[in-house]
Formats: sequence, structure tokens, C-alpha cells
Amino acid sequence: MPPSIPALRARLRHSIRARLIAMTCLIVVGVITSLTLVIALAAAGMLRQGAERHLAQNLEQSAALMSNFLAVRESNLNLWAANPLSEAMFSDPALAAVFSPSLGNYFASARAREPWISHILLMRGEQVVYDDSGAFQTAPGAAAVSRWLKTLPYGGVAVLDLKRLNGRSAGQALVLKRPLIKEGAALKGAFIALLLDLNQVQAALFQHTLIGDHGFVAVAAELPGGGVALPARIEAGAESQTDFRDATRRLSRLADLPPQFGSLVIRQRVLPHSPIAIVGVASRNDISEPIARLILYSGACGLLALLAGAFCAIVYSERLTQPILELAQAARALKLGNLTDPIRCASEDEIGQLAQSLETTRQALAGLVADLERRVSQRTWDLSQKTEEVAQLLDNSGQGFLSCGANLLVNTGYSRECARIFGQEIQGRPLPELLAPSQAKQREFIAKTLRLAIASDDELRRDAYLSLLPAEYLLSERSHRAEYRPLSQGRMMLVLTDISAQKKLQARLAGERQWLAFIVNALENRDELLEILRDFDDFRRRSLPDLLSFQQDASILLAELFRRIHTFKGLFAQASLPMLPRALHALEDRLSELREGDAGVNDIKRILAEAELGPSLEADLAVLREKLGADYLQYQRQLRVPVSTLNALTVEVETRCGTTSRLAALVRQLRYEPLRRLIEPHFKAAQQLALRQGKLLVPLRCKGDDPLVDPVRYGAFCKTLIHVFRNAVDHGIEDPDTRLLADKSEAAAIECRIEAAACKLVLSIEDDGRGIDPAAVRAAARARGLLAADAEPDEAETLRLVLADGLSTHASPDALSGRGVGLSACYQELLRLGGELHIASAIGRGARLTFSLPYEPPLKLAAEAAPLPENAPLLDALAQVATDFCQRHLGLDVAMDQTGGLPLAASDLLDFTALVPLGSGLNLAMGISLERPLLREMTRRFEPDCGDAEIAQLADSVGAEIANIIVGRTTPYLTHLAHRVAMGTPEVLGLDASRLLDRAGGMGRRGRADAGRFLVFCLPLPA
Repeated sequence: MPPSIPALRARLRHSIRARLIAMTCLIVVGVITSLTLVIALAAAGMLRQGAERHLAQNLEQSAALMSNFLAVRESNLNLWAANPLSEAMFSDPALAAVFSPSLGNYFASARAREPWISHILLMRGEQVVYDDSGAFQTAPGAAAVSRWLKTLPYGGVAVLDLKRLNGRSAGQALVLKRPLIKEGAALKGAFIALLLDLNQVQAALFQHTLIGDHGFVAVAAELPGGGVALPARIEAGAESQTDFRDATRRLSRLADLPPQFGSLVIRQRVLPHSPIAIVGVASRNDISEPIARLILYSGACGLLALLAGAFCAIVYSERLTQPILELAQAARALKLGNLTDPIRCASEDEIGQLAQSLETTRQALAGLVADLERRVSQRTWDLSQKTEEVAQLLDNSGQGFLSCGANLLVNTGYSRECARIFGQEIQGRPLPELLAPSQAKQREFIAKTLRLAIASDDELRRDAYLSLLPAEYLLSERSHRAEYRPLSQGRMMLVLTDISAQKKLQARLAGERQWLAFIVNALENRDELLEILRDFDDFRRRSLPDLLSFQQDASILLAELFRRIHTFKGLFAQASLPMLPRALHALEDRLSELREGDAGVNDIKRILAEAELGPSLEADLAVLREKLGADYLQYQRQLRVPVSTLNALTVEVETRCGTTSRLAALVRQLRYEPLRRLIEPHFKAAQQLALRQGKLLVPLRCKGDDPLVDPVRYGAFCKTLIHVFRNAVDHGIEDPDTRLLADKSEAAAIECRIEAAACKLVLSIEDDGRGIDPAAVRAAARARGLLAADAEPDEAETLRLVLADGLSTHASPDALSGRGVGLSACYQELLRLGGELHIASAIGRGARLTFSLPYEPPLKLAAEAAPLPENAPLLDALAQVATDFCQRHLGLDVAMDQTGGLPLAASDLLDFTALVPLGSGLNLAMGISLERPLLREMTRRFEPDCGDAEIAQLADSVGAEIANIIVGRTTPYLTHLAHRVAMGTPEVLGLDASRLLDRAGGMGRRGRADAGRFLVFCLPLPA
């Protein structure tokens, strides 16, 4: 044995340090092995990066190959479109038959060179003029595909699922469409369509393009109706094909293609301006095998090193454990609280030093225990302070916290908020009585359920009981949400949270939803709603007064009122009116109370007088006027006529009467629309764009005139105004912070004003943003070559440069602007109409674009000569109705003056005068004027149950009601003047009567009764 080995053993026996050094050496061996493994993993990462670069290069090359392939096909298609043979197919059917074989030979040679061609179609609109294959027109879906091909724009590439053409066909086709060219110009409606078989394209271009041993390149395309089209056959390994099919089976669009799936790494490159993408697929199996070999070799080396280290550690650990076990016994003694026995160790190495340190620690612990006992008492006092602070937090949390036991009495610990919620101190009070003070059944249910929940040991059953308890309580007229939380030792905690504000918010949101439903229903069922409103107005003004005046049996009157009011309530509720159905329901409740008692007619009249039907109806109608305009409530039915019918009518009138006739012009005007209706759709788009850009924008409104225009003539120009509004938001207005720094309001404003004259229409759009920067415009124009380097145009010329095609002050285009096309398109449409544009701008204050367009105001219909009412016959009818009413229903003997009608002046009026205006184009008012004694006598007979004091108070109201009844019964005599006469509200004239009565045309007729004189009159009103 070498002499160094005994020395090493002695060194390890007497020194822990030496033993640790030996173990450290073994650990180092393991670390070195680990580093070797890390290096192997790094190498694997490099292999992955190389594979990624290879995939990207193949994808880039394949995308370029596909782009060149499509470019060549587009070039061929343009040549075919300009071919004289193609032109001949559209010139003459006889020529088409002659040249069809030649064209077939021409396309057959193309098919021979290009096997991927599926169909070559010459079409005019939806009609197939020539089909090189002859199989397209016979396919079941040929008509639908023809319509689809017609709608495709020229240029670009589309994708057609061949199942649409023939349900038994599989696969997809790439579609290219170009217009037919004749003498350098496109034939209207004629085009050539080229359909390329996607599977053939895949086979021709990418069949031999492999990525590694298992990867491949494929063509993918998005279908118009959703879904992704892939070649039916891809040259790749079975596992790669299966994984790729699984990854793409349910895709609705290419953007959803996952970058990784199973063993595949998938990348795609979308071709510009087309639904086609080149998909590159690499398999992890191509890089996993070398990585596995590296990891295997590195792991083997590391495993050997770890085994050697473990063996050495086992051999030397025995020598380390004995002294440590002795120290462990001493430590356990310390753990059990033995702080008196000293710790001894005979070893002289580091463990002996550790034993001395442990003894020092024991002595220190003995001193610390004494100090700890002192600290425990201090912390106990601190804990009581913390408990008090928590109680204060609960008291100021805004929630009520309380607890109770099985006896359901509130415990002492509850938050201060509970006293506010219940309005009293609740210690020791029964909890059910606090939660339901006035509801005995509810109180009993709460008590029974709480006892069952507290007594239950099953958590599921306890939760079931708690779920039966009310989740909300109304306490002190405020809503509170209740949360029940079981505590230990048979106690239950209740947390009450005030949710009154949330409930109000929910009620407001529900109200807003009801208003929205009302407006939507009003738009969808306008005629039905107006008909119901007319019937309800007729009920209030005619039927209801007649019932109250002539039906003296209270039970019959109540039954009839219930039927009418309940019907109207249902109709208005169906129409989603927010206010009026509730008012009618409240009126029903009050009338139902009269049914249960012994009520008279006067009680019914009193309740009807107190009902708030008018304000409720007006509140609902005010919303319609605000949201839909005052014209919505005009009682005119509207008819919808299909555009095809209107066009046919126009052609018929122009054929019979001439295109320049007045009747033809009036018929053409039927399709005219208000100009603001063509512009207002852009307002919402501007608001949404400002919101996306974080800018504040005042709601846009059209100001000024609202002329009627022909949408066929002005529609295209109005559509291009979207560019003006988008530029105003994107280029013009600033964000709120910038506007505040510029001493402007946070919200920007865009004003749209319309002025219509006899032959000119002026539309101005102005914003208060940053304005147009002339320097930026000149720089952009010079960069585009639109302005010479030494040219210095004035401000007006500079501003007009923004109309140039392709000029933009944006550095680079984005989704909103930057291509310089929008204003140019708008200006071209303006020139097409023969209009002019003036641009004004001020830096920091905004810009204004003023469009002047030629305009021909619509012809006005010749006003029908409305027959002016002859006042004398109307006055006779009014006098006869007034006489019959007084004699039959009031029991008054009256006599009318037989001298006929006399001119009416303010001086002819008596003590009380009431009139009722009549609408429907009559511009007329009828009324009655009475001496005060006669008015009181009529009131006494109209309200026989009232005393003298009540009669004096009700006299004016009864007089107005009598005038309303008499005029209402006279309106049947006016049906020769208007189909339906609309009555206004009775008005009691005061000191301003001369303003209405001192006008020409007013006539009156006098009468007399025992109690005094009276006068009935007809009065023309201003139109």
C-alpha cells in the first residue's frame, strides 16, 4: 500500500473539512457532466434554428414561385381577353359559330401546355358565351357559379369550391377574371374567367419541394363561404400528412392555422391581395433524431459520473454520521425543553467545534425563554388592541356584520352599520324580527330555516337551507343584500350590504331598455301605433265624455270603462309604451276599488279627473318626437313601393307623356330622399373612428336646409364624403390633451351645413382641428413629383394640391389613410356632377370644405283647392246640436235667434267663452259663450249631486266640457270637408279674446234660456 493512503485516511478521519473536500470533488464531476449535457442541448437548439431558417427559405421561395405562376396566368389571361377570336365570340352569333373551333384549338394548345387549367369561360353577365371544356354549362350548379363569377371584381384571385358546380366533384379551383377587350376598351359586361385546378397547381409547383425528410410545401386558400381549401394529395410522410390534415380539418380561415400541431411546425405566407397562402410544414422528427443521440451520449456520461459520486458518498458518509447522530440527540433534548443538561462531544474536529457552538446556543436559549415569556404577555396585550382596531374597521366598512347562535338572538359583536340599518341597537334581539318586522309568515320561515341550517352538520344540506333564505331585504326603505356564512360552535354570521344605488341603476337600465324597445316597435309598426293613438284620442275626446254625460247607471258605466281601458292598456303595452300602460293600470286599480263599494257616477268622474293619463301619454310621445322627429306623429299612412315597380311606372309615364312632361318629373321625384339622410350614415362612422383613436367628438348634426335630391344622381358623391369625415377625424382633430394645451375644448366638433337655392346646392363640412399644413402639402407634392422643386404656389393653390391622386401627408399608409385616394375620389365625383370645391384652412383652427353642386328643386304639387267651409251651414248645424243637447240632456228650454248668423266681434262675447279648434286642414274653431247664471244652471244640471260651492268651482271646467261635447257632436256634419276631423283641446278665452275674434270671417248665432243668454260661433283660424 503506498504510504500516502494511510496519511489520507488519517486526514479524512480527523478532519470534516477533508471529507467535505472529497465529496466536493465528486460533486464537481457531476457538474462537469451536467455542463456536457447543457452543451448538447445548446447544439440541439442550433439545429432547431437551422431547421427554422430552412423552412423560412423554402416558404419564401415557394411564395415567389406561386406569385410568378399567378402573374404568368394573369398575363396569359390578358392576352386571351384581347385575342380577336375572343372578341368575335361576342360580336355576332354567326361569327361565334365560325370562330368557335379556332378558339377551341387555341385554348387546347394552352391546355396541353398547362394541365392545371380546369375551365376557360367567356361570359356576358351570367350567360356563358363559350366554354372550352363543354362541361361547365351542363353542371348542376352552373347558374349559381355564373352569378358568383359575375359579382367577382376584375383583378386578383378568388377561390371556388368545385362542389358548388357539381356536388360530386371534389377539390377547389383558383379563379382569375379579366374584362374582354375590344379596340383597346373593355366590352361592357363581357369577361373571360380562368379556373385552375388547385390539386394540379400543387402537383406541378410543389410536388418535389420537400423540407427535410418529412416536411412539405402546400397551397392553401380561404373559401368565400368560410373554410380553408387544401390540395387533395400532398407528397409527404404518412405521419406528417395525418397531422396536417388534423390541424386544418375545422379551420374557418387561414389566420386560425396553428403555428405548431403534433409533430409539425407550420408557417404560412399569404400572397398579397389574394385569399391564397403558401404553407410550409416541417417535422420535428427531422431534428429530434440527432438531438436524441446527443442527449443519449451526454446522459450516459453524466450517469457514469453520478454513479461514481454516489458510491463514494456512501463509503464516506458512515464516517460523518456518528458524531452528527450525537449532536442530533442533543438537539432533540433541546426540542423537548431540556435547557439544563450540558452538551458534550469528545471529537476535536469541526463537529466538536459545532458541539461547543450548540452548547453556547443552549445557554442562550435558556435566556431567550425567559425573555419570550415576557414578550408573550406584551403580544397578548397588542392582540387585544388589534382586535379593537378590526372592530373599528368593520364599523366603518359600510356593511352590517352580525352573528347569532341557535337561539337566533343577535350576539354582542356586531358592526356599527347594523344600528343604522335597523334604526336601533340590536344586541339580544331576535334576528327574524329584525329582518321581517311586519311580515309574520316571512319571520316564521326565516327562523325555521336558520335553525335548520345552524343545526345541520352536513355541508351540502346546510348550503341548501341557506339558499332558501331571502337574498335581499328591504330595511328602512333601502335594499340590502344578505350573505349567510356559517361559523364554528353553532353560530351563523349575516353580512348586510346596502345595494340601493345598484337597484336604482338596474331600474334605470331596465327603463332605458324599455324606451329602446318602444322606439324600435314604433319604427317597425308605425301605422298600427298611430291608429291606436287616434282611437285613444277619440275615446278621450268623444266616447268618454258621452259615456259620462248620458250613462247614469254606475255599474254599466264601470263595466264599459273597464273594457275600454283594459283594451287600450293591452294595446299600448304591446306597443311597448313605457308610461301610459302603467297609468292605465293604476286607473284600473282605482276603478276596481269602486266596484267593491257603492260608488256613484260622480265618484267615477272624480277618479277619471285625477288620473294622470295626459302627462303619461305626452311623456311617451315626447320621446318619439325627440328620437324620430315631429313628422313621425303626422297621421298619414306610408306605403312602400318596390324600386322595380317605381322604375316601371316611370318608364310607363315617360312613354305615354314624354320624358320632359311634368307628370314624368313628378313620378321621378317619388324616389327623392332628403340629402341629410344620404350623409348622416357617415356621422356614426366618424364617431366610431374617433372613439378608436381616443379622441372626443361632439355628436354630429346636419344644419341648415334639408332639400330633397335624387339618390341616383347624388348617391355616389354622398358615399365618397366618407373620406372627408375620416380625414377630418384622422388628420384634422386632435386628442383631448393636445386640444387642452391649445386652449380648446376637449371634444372636437365637425359641422355639416346644407344650403339649398334655386339652382345651386351648397354643402360645407368644417372641423375645429389643427387645419391643413401648407408646408407639409408642398413637401408631399414635391416628393410625388406633382410640384417643381423651385415652385412656390400661393395658399389657395397649395390647398388644392390635396385633391391630387396619390398625394398624402402621411409618412406611410395605414388602415385608415395615407394613400392619397379619398379626397381625389370625392373630387372626381363632384366634377362628374358639374360642381365646384372651395378649401379654406387656418393652422390651429381647423379646415372647411365647401362643395357647390348644381341643383334643381323638385316640382311642387299643385295645391288642391280645399273647399273653404261656408260658415252659415256650419253655424246652423252647431246651433241645432247645442239646442238638442240642452233640451234632451240638460232639460233646458232654449230658443235660437232665427235671424241667421251675424258677424262676430270680441264685444259680442258673454261672461264665459270656450272654443275647440278643429284640425285636419279645416283651420276652424267652434265654441259657445254663456252668461254666468246660465253657466251655473247648466253646471247644476250636468252635476246634479254637487252643492252650490262645488258648482261655483266646477263651472268653468263643466262649461269647457259642454263646449267639447257640442263641438264633438257637430263634427259628423263636417265629413264633407275632411274624412276624419281632429279636435283640439277646449280653450277658455280670457282677456286676449280680441286677438282671435277680431278677424274677418267669424260668425255667431244668439240664443236664450230662462237663466240667461248664450252664443254659438264659428271662427276661422290662421293656417
